[in-house]
Amino acid sequence: MLTVDEIVGAGLRIVDTDGLSKLSMRSLANALHCDPMAVYRHVGGREDLLARIAARVLDEVTPPACTLGTRAWLRQLAENVRSSLHQHPNAVVLIGHSQLSGGSTLHLIDQLVERLIKALPDKTGTHGGLLADRVNALIGGLVGYVTVELSPLPDRAVAPPIGEYPALLSHADELDGAIFALRSTQPAVVALPGGYRLLTEALIDAVLSPGPASPPMSEPTP
Repeated sequence: MLTVDEIVGAGLRIVDTDGLSKLSMRSLANALHCDPMAVYRHVGGREDLLARIAARVLDEVTPPACTLGTRAWLRQLAENVRSSLHQHPNAVVLIGHSQLSGGSTLHLIDQLVERLIKALPDKTGTHGGLLADRVNALIGGLVGYVTVELSPLPDRAVAPPIGEYPALLSHADELDGAIFALRSTQPAVVALPGGYRLLTEALIDAVLSPGPASPPMSEPTP
């Protein structure tokens, strides 16, 4: 008998193998050797399926709740996020979408909020009104970095004209292919873990800081 777990697993395999654009209710039914209506009886449609696939990718991201101190827990969270997304690079775009649908990441966010509340000195629970900022900065920063890191190169990548930029030219040996903007000189997507480690430590320092790290930024005019 067909189950939701089997459907989501098959959907993720299609995304991993063929890309998100190849996933449809019909292609999923073909992979499961069943009628498309059998799939619809278990998931509410493609959007529901995508949310469930995002949840599957994030299943193992949240570290154990009680075994680590807050800083170590946050480091483990960052490592888990990058590891999981690297296992499913074609599904990375769904993770940003899952932040809007909510359900697939609420367990992770709940654990993160609990950790921050316990770690920060403000006992009122408001933390200077910056609790939401801390959550958004951490999740957005980690997911955003890996999203860019795993973005596919254009089919016809053209080497950037670094000769027009003296600082880039003078440090070309160090930077060429090693930063996002100059990655098109590589034949394929390359992992850039060093920047992720730096970002992780900066984010952890910021979210565990007892107060705002800098004056508030002005909002852009619509």
